[in-house]
Amino acid sequence: MAHTDGSQSFPQYAAVALNMPVNTAFTYGIPTALLGHAAIGMRVKVSFRGRLETGFVVEVSQAPPAGLGRILPIAEIIGREAHFPAELIALARWISDFYSSSVGEVLAAMSPPAAKRKGHSRITYALAVSPQRAVEEASKLGARARRQAELLRLFANKPAMTDLDMAKISKGARAAANALVQKGVLVCEGSEAMPEVWCTGHDEGKRFPKPTEPQQQAIREITAATESGSFSTFLLWGVTGSGKTEVYLRAISAVVESGGQAIVLVPEISLTPQTIARFQSRFPRLAVLHSAMAAGTRSSQWELCLKGKADVVIGARSAVFAPLPNLKLIVIDEEHEPSYKQDNAPRYSAREVAVMRANLKGAVVVLGSATPSLESWHNARTGKYRLLELPDRVGGGVIPVAEIVDMKAERSEMKKAVAISRTLKTAMIESLSSGRQVLLFLNRRGYHVFGRCAECGGVLTCLHCDVSMTHHRRENAVVCHYCGYRTPPPIKCPECGASALVYGGMGTEKIEDILATIFPEVRVGRMDADTTSARGSHAEILGAFRRGDIQVLLGTQMVAKGLDYPNITTVGVLDADVSLMHPDFRASERTFQLLAQVAGRAGRGEFKGRVIIQTSMPGNFAIQSGAKQDFKGFAERELESRLQYGYPPYVRLCRIVARSESESSARDYLKAVVGLLAEPVSRFDVRLLGPVAAPVSRTEGKYRFHILLKAASHRPLLECCSVLRNFSRPPGDVSVAVDMNPMSML
Repeated sequence: MAHTDGSQSFPQYAAVALNMPVNTAFTYGIPTALLGHAAIGMRVKVSFRGRLETGFVVEVSQAPPAGLGRILPIAEIIGREAHFPAELIALARWISDFYSSSVGEVLAAMSPPAAKRKGHSRITYALAVSPQRAVEEASKLGARARRQAELLRLFANKPAMTDLDMAKISKGARAAANALVQKGVLVCEGSEAMPEVWCTGHDEGKRFPKPTEPQQQAIREITAATESGSFSTFLLWGVTGSGKTEVYLRAISAVVESGGQAIVLVPEISLTPQTIARFQSRFPRLAVLHSAMAAGTRSSQWELCLKGKADVVIGARSAVFAPLPNLKLIVIDEEHEPSYKQDNAPRYSAREVAVMRANLKGAVVVLGSATPSLESWHNARTGKYRLLELPDRVGGGVIPVAEIVDMKAERSEMKKAVAISRTLKTAMIESLSSGRQVLLFLNRRGYHVFGRCAECGGVLTCLHCDVSMTHHRRENAVVCHYCGYRTPPPIKCPECGASALVYGGMGTEKIEDILATIFPEVRVGRMDADTTSARGSHAEILGAFRRGDIQVLLGTQMVAKGLDYPNITTVGVLDADVSLMHPDFRASERTFQLLAQVAGRAGRGEFKGRVIIQTSMPGNFAIQSGAKQDFKGFAERELESRLQYGYPPYVRLCRIVARSESESSARDYLKAVVGLLAEPVSRFDVRLLGPVAAPVSRTEGKYRFHILLKAASHRPLLECCSVLRNFSRPPGDVSVAVDMNPMSML
């Protein structure tokens, strides 16, 4: 049978969503040979404009939409089972509408990258004991099995390794690994192994800590909700060290024991072997999903979830999409973290997606934080979320009240620039001399933060971005932290040609050198984006700190949260003002959160902690509140300010950013958008601001302009976004980003 236009007829038709920014799915025919296989949720190969593209079947019908011309057949089915259950297809449609992305873009973001198939299955080796036990076993092996001992020490400081990794280490590494398997120290698994997980095993005699009464109350309420089978959202607010993780573990245990499944989201910087080991010690059927994993590993973990072979999934932002068939609980730890918001299309918030997924599924969401986002706190205060409180540290530990050091006064008294105040230096000496450890936080990497000409005053800026270059001394380069452009430090000023360039500001690299001068006998570990770029380096640094090989850990925000080391007795914040300088309405909130979180790393064991905050703004309310870790006091005052000036949680925001190599093209397009939105803005009482140049007005050689939409609820903003998607196509030299509930205004 054939259509009147001469195209082939098919027994069924599929709507296929492609990874493209278009607001429609494309119709393809399902050949007789593929009937019953091209089901909703399947990945397929289709011909699109002369090339094969991977897409996702989102609908199957008996007849094609009216008015179509020639219909091409699906070329290939990928896999034997649906890649996405129907529940995730429904979630993808909601994400598409809410975040102004195509369904194909959303499904591509949900999906792990396709694994490159080799001619053989990859074998994975992983620890069958704890990292500490591995070090002990390596010492016992000593010289009589030197290669095995060296290999075991590698496993103690980095994730599991494949047979290909073994080949890169040495010719005999594979044999040594097999010998360790025979001794029960390593496990060897095939393609469904769980790399990047500490295989700590189960100790049946191990006793888990008895919950405190507030913990028990939280566990009871969460468990009752999961057993009811109805949707609800909890905000678990607890001071640092109050045992939020134990609440998660107990609630998840109840879910797993009843046959359910759970997802645990943690910020990328908190997804450490220590965190994973803690969950795997309770849940041996654990899967790990995050974007930094190798494609094959991530794909195999996804398959474990699809096949029902995982009870619990732990991961960063994208793990919210794990295809668990009997999902009952989603936990989001450190729910306030900006990293839960994706900064490219689809610009989804994992927190918002988790709540919607649980709503669709009849599951429970637990949002946990010592410093909740003001949106979540407002939802708990108004009854949208159920508030659970853990007001005290487990074991009766006292949260240290930080000492604030006025660095302007310090510099005046010392008559020179000062990086480490006298107060902080004294505290460090006391901790180090007693065998304790020190944590130092500075949210700026590099050696110098800027370069300036002493003659004309010009600042050394990136050729492609409207930002200053950061001096990295060890690389002998100045680097743009936006686009990655780097060049040797110029000898002359690019503006006036004078040989008068001077560098200022201190980053972690310079602080490391200063510490080496002050404490020459102390080993310092630096943890920032420069020192953790290599695979496994993050775990290696933390492993050394855990063992005590590093006495002082210096780092950016990746050391500010999630670390639970009882031997830390001094915490120093070297410049508390960094995040206050951002032109963003959340600047005070983020400053408070960082200070409270990093201060919470001190005094977690039996030893009293001490926290020193160095600042040039000692009277700032966010710094004062962060020093006292007074979240409720900070939230009350900050919410008053948000209400007064019309910012979330009292209004909803949508930011539209246009980028182009032509300044006028970006600006003119947004002017056209303002005209296009005039009617819905007026009808739905939306406030429109702009267009104006973005605070960072140029990145990667492209000019940036933005407009901001404000409304009392999301619906008016969604109406405006719908008009924009359906009626406004930007010119070819302009790219547009629509960001619902933006986390950054830069």
